Amino acid sequence: MPAVVTHYEFIKCLDKHNKYFDVLALAGQGPDPFFYYGYNLKKRGDAKNIRKFGTLLHHMDIALVYNFMIEYAMSKKNEERDILLTFIKGFMYHYCLDRNAHPYIFYISGFSDVETEKKKYSLEHAKVESYIDALMYKKCRESKPIRQMLNVKDEHLKIISNMFGDLGRKYFNLKYVNEKTYYYGVKDMRFVNHLLVSPLKIKKVLFMIFFKNHRLNAMSGPLNLKSLKKYDLFNSTKQKWLNCVNGNIRFESFYELFDNAKRDAETVNSIIEKAQNGENILNDLKRFTHNIDHDGFEVDAHKKYFKLVITK
Repeated sequence: MPAVVTHYEFIKCLDKHNKYFDVLALAGQGPDPFFYYGYNLKKRGDAKNIRKFGTLLHHMDIALVYNFMIEYAMSKKNEERDILLTFIKGFMYHYCLDRNAHPYIFYISGFSDVETEKKKYSLEHAKVESYIDALMYKKCRESKPIRQMLNVKDEHLKIISNMFGDLGRKYFNLKYVNEKTYYYGVKDMRFVNHLLVSPLKIKKVLFMIFFKNHRLNAMSGPLNLKSLKKYDLFNSTKQKWLNCVNGNIRFESFYELFDNAKRDAETVNSIIEKAQNGENILNDLKRFTHNIDHDGFEVDAHKKYFKLVITK
């Protein structure tokens, strides 16, 4: 990720007056809605495969996917085209923040290729992101409930979901990604984020008691924000951390990584503008992604270095 609030605040920093801000804000969640597909009271088929599709989008060089989506959008007319291009821009903004923030988040939350340890570090990763989200919510003096950050007009959501159906069928040749997949993923993402929140933290206490080693507990945020101060999760003191792949020393704070992502977003704006003018932007997209995935490393790079910040 990072999680919902951090991506939402990133979008607000970039273009809060956009005509289709709700579309842009949802798009800022990137492929993450696919991870939520099936987490609902209603049974949905192929849930595991669709979540894997979300993982695939995060771990590939996504330049050709962006190109497919832009060509799809440009084949449409009037408002439909505008909605889709706005969405694609926000979808690429998600990548900007992910690839800048994830190297730091992976270093402080850990990872493993060992099957028996994957769940443990996945929960650590989700916990760090939920804590950063809680801090970001307070720092930005946000008042909007998280579930509402994902709201978009139903007719617009269907237009966007149709595009993902085309992407799944024609680009990836996947029968289980269809015109309703992204639509239901967003619905389920809203449901989960509504489930996680309780003003008095009653749900958090219940998660800690009954779901201690479950993703619900990891994603539900901290019991209180004051307890996070000792971790300096934004690295405001600029302590040393390492590139997880090559071990190179880095000192950037989370705020600096956030600003780096803003600069990347300027490149996205330029690419979308060229596309709107009818120019071929495939080479621009390839230069932009440069074989870097959403984790912030070259595709298929092996991560080696980490140091847990939150320890028991």
